[in-house]
Parts: sequence; structure tokens; C-alpha cells
Amino acid sequence: ATVAEYIEFLRLLQRTDRKCDESKALAYPRLSLSGWLPFCGSMRSLLIDNWRSLTPPGLKDHTARWLRLFASQLGLDFDEVLARYYSVSIQATGCIDRLHVEPCGAHLWINQIEGRRLFYL
Repeated sequence: ATVAEYIEFLRLLQRTDRKCDESKALAYPRLSLSGWLPFCGSMRSLLIDNWRSLTPPGLKDHTARWLRLFASQLGLDFDEVLARYYSVSIQATGCIDRLHVEPCGAHLWINQIEGRRLFYL
């Protein structure tokens, strides 16, 4: 399936089962798309032109500095390495993301566009 088909499915869920009626769980399963790397493909130039504006206000971000060093030492393309740091998750109303930790003890910045999400720290 494509991302566009998943978005179409989400819109169907919003129209037909907005309140997550348990009796409709088999007909309308809650599926999430997590870890999509849109900037590793055709949208890479969009990220390269705008990644500095994605840093939360007031935070000094050293990611680019360390990634440039890492990429140069290993002979990798900086833009490609940077693109892998920006993933997108899209979830329908009612999706549950189980308790987990980020790989390698990484930190995480969440930029939520719409809806609500509950975090336990």
C-alpha cells in the first residue's frame, strides 16, 4: 500500500468510526504508519532547504555538527545521513503505541500537527 492509500483509509475511519466503537473493531482496525522516512527519497531537497527551522525554539542543536563529522569520517553523504534523522508517524484516532524506548538511548522531539497524544515519562 502507499502512503496516499493509508491517508484515504484514515479519512474513512474518521467518517465511519470516529468514536472507536469496540463493536466495529474488526471492520475498522486501528493501524499506524510509524518510522516513515519521507526525506530519504524525492522530498530530500525539501528537508535540506528547511531542516534548521525544525529545531525547537531556544534549543541549540548540535546534530548537524556531529553528523557532518560522522559522514566525513565514514565517506557518507551528509544529506542522506541527516534525512534518516527525520521520520514521520501517522496514526488514526484510537491507535496505541506500546511502551518502548528509542533505539540506542536516543532522544526524541515530537512535533504533533493534529489531535492529542498521551505520554508517560
